[in-house]
Amino acid sequence: MKKFFTAIGWTLLYLLIFIVIQMIVTVGITVVVMALNPAVLSAAMEGDITQGMTLIMRYGVYIVGISAALLIPVILLIKPYDVTLKEGFGLRRAGWKNILCAVAVSAGIYLLLSVFLSAVPWPEQWIQQHEFATDSVTGGNLPVNLFFTVLLVPIMEEILFRGAIYGALKRGMPTAAALFFQAAAFGLLHGNPIQFCYAFLLALVLGLVFERTRSIWVPATIHMVINGAAILLSSVGETQYTQFMDQPYVGFLVLTGCALFAILGVVGFFCFNRPAAKAPGAGEYGEIGGPPRL
Repeated sequence: MKKFFTAIGWTLLYLLIFIVIQMIVTVGITVVVMALNPAVLSAAMEGDITQGMTLIMRYGVYIVGISAALLIPVILLIKPYDVTLKEGFGLRRAGWKNILCAVAVSAGIYLLLSVFLSAVPWPEQWIQQHEFATDSVTGGNLPVNLFFTVLLVPIMEEILFRGAIYGALKRGMPTAAALFFQAAAFGLLHGNPIQFCYAFLLALVLGLVFERTRSIWVPATIHMVINGAAILLSSVGETQYTQFMDQPYVGFLVLTGCALFAILGVVGFFCFNRPAAKAPGAGEYGEIGGPPRL
């Protein structure tokens, strides 16, 4: 029972660090943006916050990107004293075979998430919240989006959720429970019901991949490919993408190809990561306890 509560304590500590850093960055960028736009600031002080919210939304990608850049070293520094980065956080070589499998699996995951989002009859309010959150991190300068959203943010989120949080939970509870709780935390911190649903499902898959490969770079690769596909498709435009997919046989061929790549990737994970080649289960995550190493 002590190990369970210690694992929960470490998880809450990591989540608190995440929230605090993101709040600090958000406030800092808001202050700078408002100072550079006095007319918008005056309108906000008079009660009209619409212009201010719209303006801040344009800088959403900078908020998440700068937060990720700050969080990566902080999370790696604050850890139990007897847990190594390699063993406890999965910062080990993935191998080119696992990376290729990750890229292949990404196609299938992106397909399933797209079907899931389009098939469920979401309430209109949820759709508006989702679109607002998505626009805040996909609009603006494409190179900046690719650097922050496709590179820094996936690495930070994998180190935080699959490395630090899943590693902490794994030391205090069964694997299935640790997978569930890290996925729930990942979903909740995305901030709206639709993102919670698909982030929760994605986190379960990423957790399983991490458990199988023991390398954080494998789920990070999947995460980066999915984010990259979303950014590139949003830059193309929904109308053009729909027209392309509606052409005869194009949609069928794309969906079939994604499914086949996903199957090949899953088979590859099982072939290239057999139990005999893996480190010994929960012991790999170290023992629980001890103060943070700063």
